[in-house]
Parts: sequence; C-alpha cells; structure tokens
Amino acid sequence: MSEVNLVETWQQLLAKYLFSIPKTFRDIDPATLERRDAPAGFRVFREAAMNLLIHQDYGDHARKAVIEFFTDGVQFWKPGDSFADEKHLLDPGEKDVRNPAIVMAIRRIGMCEQAGTAFG
Repeated sequence: MSEVNLVETWQQLLAKYLFSIPKTFRDIDPATLERRDAPAGFRVFREAAMNLLIHQDYGDHARKAVIEFFTDGVQFWKPGDSFADEKHLLDPGEKDVRNPAIVMAIRRIGMCEQAGTAFG
C-alpha cells in the first residue's frame, strides 16, 4: 500500500466533491476571465474536510474517518474523542489539538481558516 500525504488526499477529495456536487454557473471573474462556478457549499466542505484530516488520530489504524458523497450533500464521520470536554466544546478560542504540527502546516499554506472556530 502506498502512502499519500494530506495535500494529495485533499486533491483527491476535492476532485470527488467537484464531480459529485452540481455546480451552477455564476459569472466570469473580470481579472482572470475564468468561470466562477464553485459549488455554493464549497467553503463549508473545505473546512469540514480539513477539520477531519488535521484532527484524525493517525496512530489508531482501527478507527478510520469516513466521507460519503451524495447528490445533495456530503457526510463526514470522524471517530475519536474531542480534546475539549463537552462543557467547553463550543467555547470560542484555541483548543488543544491532536496534531499541532499538521494544524500549523495546513494553516500556513492557507488550506483552512483560523483554528479554534469550529470543533471536530
């Protein structure tokens, strides 16, 4: 079995997402003359996918994340427990994370929003 890094995994997820979810033509970008037809929920998909990838417990090979694509949406399931207790799960701000080096790298290359604004 070959190993795939997180950037390659994201590229595969993005291709599957763009294939599965209908795209509606909005307009043309005046600067690049490219079509703007990203699905309306793209940003939400990207954040959920990045959250799943960066918070996955890569040391536990028995518990794997699942992403299911449907014609009307995408379902994410990530096994494992949050590092925050239930009482503080929705509190804003930075929280302890399982993979801090991955979080820092993904944030630095702009593949996700500011950490601590969602949970997962």
